[in-house]
Amino acid sequence: MYGELWSQVFTKGITDAYDLKQDLDETAQMSESIWEGSTNSYSERHLRNKFKTVASLMQTHESRGTDREIFSVGYGGFDHHDQMKANLRPKMQALNANLKRLVGQLKEDRLWDNTVIYVTSEFARTITPNQNDGSDHAWAQNVMLMGGNVNGGQILGKYPNDITPTSRLDDGSGRGRFIPTTSNDAIWNSIIQWYGVTEEADLDTCLPNRYNTVNPVEGEMDSPLFTLEDMFESQ
Repeated sequence: MYGELWSQVFTKGITDAYDLKQDLDETAQMSESIWEGSTNSYSERHLRNKFKTVASLMQTHESRGTDREIFSVGYGGFDHHDQMKANLRPKMQALNANLKRLVGQLKEDRLWDNTVIYVTSEFARTITPNQNDGSDHAWAQNVMLMGGNVNGGQILGKYPNDITPTSRLDDGSGRGRFIPTTSNDAIWNSIIQWYGVTEEADLDTCLPNRYNTVNPVEGEMDSPLFTLEDMFESQ
């Protein structure tokens, strides 16, 4: 029984890989003016290839029979415990250049209005530096949301009005590790609604902890779950 199952999964993997390669080979031509520009580093070239693959897959969504997809692109190397400014500059330049490439291709393919890009991190950094001109692990962070239908130009949430060690949002370490006042669940609540999930029961299935993240710091601010209307223009 297990041998049969293994064979079926293995065979399906081969078939799916072949079909995907065929779809990608038949994609519309990528714009050379967008993707063939000079790159400053291996890091930028590596990220460019990832974004280019995402753009190619999005071009093939009809032939692959999909109308909604989620792509995750990892980009590491931000754990700068020393020389943070010098190390961060080329990383952000590479990210900015490749986001520009991806957005340009999606606009050319008329897919931009149907795309949301959510840029986030697995951890944040301390506000105060360490002895090596770097920063250490923290908690609260900034995220970015962009897309053709995103109601842009907004800064949501709260930046601490007190960044001293006595701040109510400081975790007590005195290093500028701040307690988040807006949750990722609050942001995803709006994205999932834009994605087409609107029933409360379905939203609870996708984000079972969402209502437990409302107003995480008592007395600091009103932090409701963001809705479709908060984050996106009318469709």
